[in-house]
Amino acid sequence: MKNLRILLFTLCALAIVSCEKDETEYLEPADLKFENALYKPITKNFFSPKCKTSLKFQLHTKEDQMGRFAGTEMVEFRGKIWSVGGYLNNSSYPNQTNGVWSSTNGYNWQSVRFNAFDSRVGHTLTVFDDKLWVIGGVNNSGHQLSDIWYSSDGYNWRLATNTPEFHGISGHNTLVFKDHLVVFKHNDIWASRDGVHWRMVARDIFPSRNYSEFILYKDELYIVGGEYSGRDYFNEIWKSADGKNWTQVTTSGSIFSPRSRFSLTEYHDKVWLVGGTQATGYDSDEIWFSDNMEEWCKFSGPTPFTNISSHSSLLINDSIWVFGGFASSGMTGHIWSFKAY
Repeated sequence: MKNLRILLFTLCALAIVSCEKDETEYLEPADLKFENALYKPITKNFFSPKCKTSLKFQLHTKEDQMGRFAGTEMVEFRGKIWSVGGYLNNSSYPNQTNGVWSSTNGYNWQSVRFNAFDSRVGHTLTVFDDKLWVIGGVNNSGHQLSDIWYSSDGYNWRLATNTPEFHGISGHNTLVFKDHLVVFKHNDIWASRDGVHWRMVARDIFPSRNYSEFILYKDELYIVGGEYSGRDYFNEIWKSADGKNWTQVTTSGSIFSPRSRFSLTEYHDKVWLVGGTQATGYDSDEIWFSDNMEEWCKFSGPTPFTNISSHSSLLINDSIWVFGGFASSGMTGHIWSFKAY
């Protein structure tokens, strides 16, 4: 009887532990055949229930009509996903492109327009006033661009201005906040109601940096990470309720290493960080998430990304989609999505 009780206790304990696992599941698209696309559970930290999560990954395509691509900017607009600029290995790399592409499903892409404006990388693409807006970047001659373009259909583009008050700009961030286009450049914040006239809202917030991430989360603006001249990397987080007054977030516990060229996406009331270039010079395959920007959790299951940076991420149909980027094997055309449950 005693042995039976011990056996029952052991079985119950195993059942409890199995419910505490952090899961990774790989799903296959119908048109791709893979081996080892199986359910793979990985044990997570039992003492951090806040960090428990399970992710399902799905590879939608190894290479779409754009081929391999990186440094592109992507948004959702009028029922489609749009991609502008960056590097296209099949047509432009190592030079930038000015290609405009669209997709209705995220993995089949159609060329919409080339040569509407200069080729560029390090630009931004934003939806504002029911239009697509392209701001700045670096052209094939290595010059920082100052032009701002907009379009209501992705094909016809108009120049809003070539002389904004912030001048040439690249590696910056743009988002929409309180009916304004808001740009973070180096360590300054600029805002505009029309994309033509700009005013400086905040100056010298902190030491200069590029390729940070700028996100609006729970009605506050956050600037995360970045790099300075490829030498200094940051994992600082700064926040503001008005764009003018900024304070550094005091983080607790583990946090991602200093990095740039990663992605941030809001999903399931959390902010999710994917990949990035680290101070070591190596790219990351990590996924981190937080529900308050102070405490961060690292997903401990295996991820399919092979050290990724300069990719794009979007929230589509209750999943985070990860598009292209530079991987350990070079530029990639992989398009993944993952869902948390």
